[in-house]
Amino acid sequence: MSSFVTAGTQVSESDLLAQNAQNTADNAASGIANLNDPNQLGPAEKQTLRRKYQIDKLVYDMDIKMLTDAGLPIAELQSTMTALNSFITPYFNDMGKTEQVDRDQLNQVFNDFDTADKNASNAFNSMVSNAAKAAKEAGDDAKQAGEEAQEVGEEAKASADQAQVDATQAKADAATAQQKAQSSIDQLNAHLPDIDEALSTANLVKQDVTKLSDTTEQYHNEYTTGIQNIVNNKITDLTTQINQTASAVQILTTTGGQKNLVYNSSYANNAEGWDMFNKNGYLSTLAVSSYNGSPGFGVSVSGKGASTWTEFGQSKHYTLPQPNAVATENTYSGSAMIKMYDDSDSAAHLSATLTYYDKNGARIVWKDMVVFYDSKNVWTEVQFENFPVPKGAYSIGVQYWAYGSKVHGMIAQPMIVFGPKIGQYQPDVVSQSDITASINNVHLGVKNADGSTSTFNMNGNTILMDTAQTIISGKTSILDGTIDTAKIANAAINTAQIADGAINNAKIANASIDDAKISNLNGNKLVENSITANKINVDDLIANGINTKTLTSVNLNTSTLITPQLDLGLNGTFTEDFDYTQPTSLFLPKKNKGTLTFNHGVLQSEGNMQTYVGGQWGGMNDNLVFQSGIDNAQWTEVAPGYIKLDLYKQNGTDIAERTYSDPTGFYYTSATGNKSYLGNVLQTGQVQTPSIIGKYIGPMDGQLRLQIGSNGDHYGLQVGSYAGSEAVMSDFIYSFTSSNSSNVRIADSGRLMRTTSASKYKYNIKNPDIEETLGDRLLNVRMATWNDKHAVDSYAEELSTGEKREKVSIDKYYGLIAEQLRDAGLDMFIDYGKNHEIEGIQYDRAWIPLLSVVRRLNDKVNEYELRLSKLEGASK
Repeated sequence: MSSFVTAGTQVSESDLLAQNAQNTADNAASGIANLNDPNQLGPAEKQTLRRKYQIDKLVYDMDIKMLTDAGLPIAELQSTMTALNSFITPYFNDMGKTEQVDRDQLNQVFNDFDTADKNASNAFNSMVSNAAKAAKEAGDDAKQAGEEAQEVGEEAKASADQAQVDATQAKADAATAQQKAQSSIDQLNAHLPDIDEALSTANLVKQDVTKLSDTTEQYHNEYTTGIQNIVNNKITDLTTQINQTASAVQILTTTGGQKNLVYNSSYANNAEGWDMFNKNGYLSTLAVSSYNGSPGFGVSVSGKGASTWTEFGQSKHYTLPQPNAVATENTYSGSAMIKMYDDSDSAAHLSATLTYYDKNGARIVWKDMVVFYDSKNVWTEVQFENFPVPKGAYSIGVQYWAYGSKVHGMIAQPMIVFGPKIGQYQPDVVSQSDITASINNVHLGVKNADGSTSTFNMNGNTILMDTAQTIISGKTSILDGTIDTAKIANAAINTAQIADGAINNAKIANASIDDAKISNLNGNKLVENSITANKINVDDLIANGINTKTLTSVNLNTSTLITPQLDLGLNGTFTEDFDYTQPTSLFLPKKNKGTLTFNHGVLQSEGNMQTYVGGQWGGMNDNLVFQSGIDNAQWTEVAPGYIKLDLYKQNGTDIAERTYSDPTGFYYTSATGNKSYLGNVLQTGQVQTPSIIGKYIGPMDGQLRLQIGSNGDHYGLQVGSYAGSEAVMSDFIYSFTSSNSSNVRIADSGRLMRTTSASKYKYNIKNPDIEETLGDRLLNVRMATWNDKHAVDSYAEELSTGEKREKVSIDKYYGLIAEQLRDAGLDMFIDYGKNHEIEGIQYDRAWIPLLSVVRRLNDKVNEYELRLSKLEGASK
């Protein structure tokens, strides 16, 4: 056996081999001990931590930008990222080295940052959610000023003109006071040199009498100080008085003498003048429903849609100054007291809505003054100030609205005033007798014991008397007058004297003389614009307008015929030419020129027609394709029992399309061979059955919508307007759940299709060579967070306009960005829409390239386990 000599010591080969084996075993045991040590940070875990750290850095950058743009604090994010950065980055200096780490501190720095990230998201979402309520917290000082102004202007309330006089006098007094104050200040300033000279003299005296006693010096100090204090106090008092006078004038001119324009704002006489919308609203005089002695206008609705607005009250419209006094620079302000009861739905609203109307009474612009459920069981004042008069406004009023499925509450003391500010509530001047008067208008209204009313109104050019009986005694003259729609019932005019049979320059428009007796009427001609009677039997009748129930005549020559009943006999016909163009804002507007004939009970229309499509007027060519600039001859028949519509080819003879409907069904044919029908008499298979025919087409929650099938408030299919946009919805589909994976897809054309994976649906199946490459590319794509653009824009629009939109979450989303997948060379997992624009990610298959990465990692794990098993075997 050979031997080795080391440092003077002879070692045999067997001893050396034994020593080497022992060293190997010790190293293996040490390695196993390190693997089992929880405070060991190995290369593999370092890779994982570095990726998490990089993701947190990306999240940190996005959070910082989000909070900075929103003006929110970032200190917590900065401090937690600084702690995380300081602790973890030193371990990344040598990624192949195993090091000791404090596990508790490691977990703490990552958890602290995660908490800061969540707090940042919550702060941003809270800011967005509270944005709508921010303005409500402002204006307390203005309200206090208004209350003081109301007290100052108490005497001015009786007359707006007197208030203006008082305000003018107050301004003059303020100017006078200011002039006097300035004069006093000028006089004081003029005497300041004398005062300074006196002070200087006093100082000289003080220097000359230095031997005087301490008592004398004290008197000198008090004298000089007193002069200065008197001057300063006088100037301060005058300045304060000037400021107080100016403030009083400003308050007086702002809210003094305000008049409540809401008709019968105290709901007297069972809320006379108010619309309760078929008892949606009701009046309550109970103490619990009243505010400061004013009764409450109540609502109690249930079973409504969760997003339904129900109108339950509306005041009589107040007509704005006419005809030319409505100007956009004029403003009105409004207020009301609202109380929501706690038996309402938690999402319920109550609104007193300040509303402008056009001349037809349709509201054109409005502002909601809303109380939410969180203010339940207490009276809450709402107001909106400085609401400008819009173009086209004719009147103003207040409406009451309830929002939600169940709403119970009260509204009291509504008030509308002219001007940019509103003061304390003042009842309008309406009581049991409505008497209002101004320079330009006199109105008298009296409610009788039987519930009827009598009204007298006189303005610059009109006198209106609306009474059950009007008596005019004495000599009465009507000069150049027009009596419109008058009725003289059961009247007898006997032995009338009309000299020479002539009535000249008289105007009797739309008059009705019922059962009248006219004796000894002799005239060669009776020419009138309009004669209204139950029966006129003449041989020849020539008139511009005839309004009658029954007309029997040999010859009828007239421009306008208005009648509930027209008896043309068995052979009667009626013909009229027409030429009209519908507004392009309508659905498929028409131009049509031709002749309309009523012939033996059949209404027939023949003419030439164009349709407005894509900004152009045109018709259908012989291939039934719309073509600009052409028209089509048309024939329409509407008769008892059927409707027929024919559209002709360009030659005007051959039928291009025919639509026909009668009790047996609905039929359509075209020259190109297209046919369709709905009915129950054809022998071929039916297209539809009554069970699936649309049950409703019309407004739903204020929107135009098609509904098919329903079970209570759940619908099988709805198509149409929804929450400010267009939508297709199905409660039936949503309610039918399954644990299967998704298999429905919407193509860029909007078509629904079923997604499949079986080989029978596929061609050219291969295993790509770039599988591992794609997996590595996917590892380079970073996770992202975002807020949904549509949801945020919709919520912002709801906050700015007040119109309700579909509730969509504005919380943060986590995922990938399609453009980043494209940039990483993974465009095969991207969905493209029209014009090859990027739309989304195929998340259901984008993860598949990771299988190659997992296989590679699995191979490495197997290799490491084999090595460890060998080490464990060697150590035994």
